Amino acid sequence: MVIGETAEIGNRVTLYQGVTLGGTGFQPGKRHPTLGDNVTVGSGAKLLGPISVGEGAKVGANTVVVE
Repeated sequence: MVIGETAEIGNRVTLYQGVTLGGTGFQPGKRHPTLGDNVTVGSGAKLLGPISVGEGAKVGANTVVVE
């Protein structure tokens, strides 16, 4: 699992094995994902950049999310 330094994770979030909450560059400021409360992220999923995943969302295994 990789969790970037500016990632924010809400309450009751489930991250399965191999999840990446990563950045897409070296720009200053917020560059990693924000996960709301009660989010589930499946195995091997990659969430990249300063995106927001809303409360109660489910991200499928092995998906790549950039928007």
